Amino acid sequence: MNIERIIKTVIAASVLLVSGFVYSQSAAGQAGQEAQQAGAASQAAPSDEARAQVQEALTRISTELNLTDDQKDKIKPILQSEYSQLKALQDDSSMSPDQKQAKAKDIRDSAHSQISSILTPEQQQKWQAMKQHAQEQRDH
Repeated sequence: MNIERIIKTVIAASVLLVSGFVYSQSAAGQAGQEAQQAGAASQAAPSDEARAQVQEALTRISTELNLTDDQKDKIKPILQSEYSQLKALQDDSSMSPDQKQAKAKDIRDSAHSQISSILTPEQQQKWQAMKQHAQEQRDH
């Protein structure tokens, strides 16, 4: 399996975990290039696709876990950070495929841990079930 395919799979699996939305590399790459060309102020702003994917993930989590508005406000930046870190990792040509896989796992684990800390015990159980389901989807 080549590196691009591995990274695509890692990103898609992560997005599936929280949103059920399949990652589209070409649109994200184009949006990322446009953001870089737009200047420093625009670089900090997420692309339309990134915002859409983060919102989709947040909506799915919110629906599945019945999040409060406060929880949504706390989880959204975690999802944004996870997305941007995974995108940057995908674009990093200095790392080996194994290094990228390990780093992607660290990024996902960190985000999932942060999200879990915001949830109630009941929500945490549902969150674990969601993660388990996503893992099963990745394994098939």
